[in-house]
Amino acid sequence: MNDDCRPCPVLAVTGGIGAGKSYVCNIFSSLYGIPVYDSDSHAKSLYDTDSILLSRVRKIAGDDIVSSDGKLLRGVLAGRIFNDREMLAAVEAEVFPAVMRDFARWKLRAVSPSDGGGGVRPPFVIIESAIFLAKPVLYPMADRVLYIDAPVELRIERVMRRDNASRDAVLSRISSQPPVDMTLASWIIDTSSDRLSIEKKIAGIVSELSGNQLSYNLLQ
Repeated sequence: MNDDCRPCPVLAVTGGIGAGKSYVCNIFSSLYGIPVYDSDSHAKSLYDTDSILLSRVRKIAGDDIVSSDGKLLRGVLAGRIFNDREMLAAVEAEVFPAVMRDFARWKLRAVSPSDGGGGVRPPFVIIESAIFLAKPVLYPMADRVLYIDAPVELRIERVMRRDNASRDAVLSRISSQPPVDMTLASWIIDTSSDRLSIEKKIAGIVSELSGNQLSYNLLQ
């Protein structure tokens, strides 16, 4: 089969706040050239580029979540949906499909060699998403899951340093994260390990996904 016609696997990299997802994704990208879709940053950008999405979320959460110049007031929206599960679910019902469509467009570009540039098609791509395992609606986006973990105290320390946040604030964020089904994870990497150990684990994952040993749509 021509490489351009073969399905390109998607690896979901997920884990709790401060686990080290971006750190691991950077290794995939820097050592192996694997394209990474950061779903959080893309979702945030969609509010600025997808006027239909912003309009629908505005109807759900209220006109005052948008500034006078038409920009989403992220803090206002976050505060409004934080303790309102019904509103959160309604917003997610609009945001998730938009992200899935955006990811599909991104993947098409990521797996297409540059015109005339002799580009190499990647063996797989990555979607980085903290909430992937907690949201079954997202499962069809990936074929395999890599769960990133670390001891809670290390996660707290990382987030406090990264976000200049208090310990209580970080603990609140960690406790608010929903439980996940760990049986869906094909691999687990503990980022409290040394970098060499992490790189060896990643090398094994790359080898497996690059060797066409993947059964597609395992999460569906």
